Amino acid sequence: MFVLLGFSVSVQADEVWDRLDKMYDEARSADQWLEVEAQLQKIKGDVARLDEWSWRMGRVYYDLGKNSSGEAKEKFFNQCLVKASEALSVNSNSAPAYFYRGLCIGKLGEARGLWSSLDAIDPLRENMTKALKLDPAFDHGGPHRALGKMYFELPFFLGGDGDLAVKHLEKALNLGPDYGDNYYFLAEAYQAKGKRNQARDTLAQLQRLLKSQSASEETNRLMQRTTTLLNELESDLRN
Repeated sequence: MFVLLGFSVSVQADEVWDRLDKMYDEARSADQWLEVEAQLQKIKGDVARLDEWSWRMGRVYYDLGKNSSGEAKEKFFNQCLVKASEALSVNSNSAPAYFYRGLCIGKLGEARGLWSSLDAIDPLRENMTKALKLDPAFDHGGPHRALGKMYFELPFFLGGDGDLAVKHLEKALNLGPDYGDNYYFLAEAYQAKGKRNQARDTLAQLQRLLKSQSASEETNRLMQRTTTLLNELESDLRN
């Protein structure tokens, strides 16, 4: 018996996860993510697969951390790390758990400053590599996207590599052609490699995708960033 959204119903576990995943996908604010957390707490005692429950809790805390500041940010990323690790203690082949553990290790490093950030590089890479081997398509090509961003953002003396960034981000886009960030991050990587025409074409595809999606604060922000980068590229190509 599961309790979900105020109703007691006998359903298959995958139906419960589908409903909660949809609720999570539609969440756009701290209150909505906290409501997902509350619904997950309600079903904890009834789930057969604790790893499926734990990584989803970690995912909620990751989003809360991204949208918090100060001590709250670090608190949520720590909770994310704990839940992802709990999932792996139950199932060492959980791609989502490795994915969110890697993300939260990286975010905790950022929140704690330069040296912690440097210490997070290898654990982030190791967790994403494991997630990649288990399920490269998770979260719209998420493991490839995370590795691509890492190689793009790191300076070369710490392992940054523009070619690897492009390689991973191209694979992320192939696996997640409906996910806007895949286009944007790939365009940035193309620009950094001097591939301005490819960057421009990628951003044009992203604009078409965003125009076909329902308007939201998230899509509006990404559209603004896309337009800014596209104007910059157009200017470079004219000069």
